[in-house]
Amino acid sequence: MVVARGGFETILDDFYLCRCIDWVDVQTASGLGRAPLFPPLHRGLDDVLLPPTALQQATLPPLAPNLCPTVQPIFLLLRQAIVAQESSAVSSNSNRILLHLADSSILHHLYDDGRSRRDYQHHQERNCNRTDTILVQAAHVFLHGALRLVPPTSRLLRTLVGRLQDTLIKEDALLIDIGYWDYDISPLAWAAFVGLAATSESIEGNRHSWFSNLFGAAISRFRASETPWPLADDDLVARAEIQSVLETFLWWDDFYLPVLHAG
Repeated sequence: MVVARGGFETILDDFYLCRCIDWVDVQTASGLGRAPLFPPLHRGLDDVLLPPTALQQATLPPLAPNLCPTVQPIFLLLRQAIVAQESSAVSSNSNRILLHLADSSILHHLYDDGRSRRDYQHHQERNCNRTDTILVQAAHVFLHGALRLVPPTSRLLRTLVGRLQDTLIKEDALLIDIGYWDYDISPLAWAAFVGLAATSESIEGNRHSWFSNLFGAAISRFRASETPWPLADDDLVARAEIQSVLETFLWWDDFYLPVLHAG
């Protein structure tokens, strides 16, 4: 229909129409598990105005070293979105653009070969490694649960969390049982913690418990290891150490602290 009316170029001046198409396209793609159908119609990063101090803040602490180059831009966009939401000097339009670009980047990373999530196991072979698939799925949950404030009771967030859980279950025998995570358990700990924070114990008790057990297992592996982050025996100190590890990925106090303090 858009092509019949002259193509995208004919609607680019209609800001609200473009914003509506972008929003519906990305939300539908997120729910169905596919790449967006339309190219981004909104303006890009050139129209995002972040103060230099905010740009610097988004790089701290340094991103986890196990993020491959194709994943780092996604996490940096989300960190900039966090800073944008916390800063009164950043416009709501800049914040919307950052969230949309991050959402679109995640979907293209996961699905841009045209396969549906049913073919996801084969699709994973294209990625830098399987850890990145798990991290990007967890970042998608974080984006909607923490930054878009989608409640745990919503169908969309439950769908995204379910995909993350499915991937972790599929990879369990291959990655966890044979010690794939022995070198660095932090990606698994962060992904499990995101799933835990995004689930409601009263609505999804079994799934909430599953992520809680997985996070607990990752923390136990921390305690049993000497590298890279052995944990203190004191609970308060250990929580601070856990938080410092999770912050090397993505962190949002309102989303995480209640869960960490309840643990």
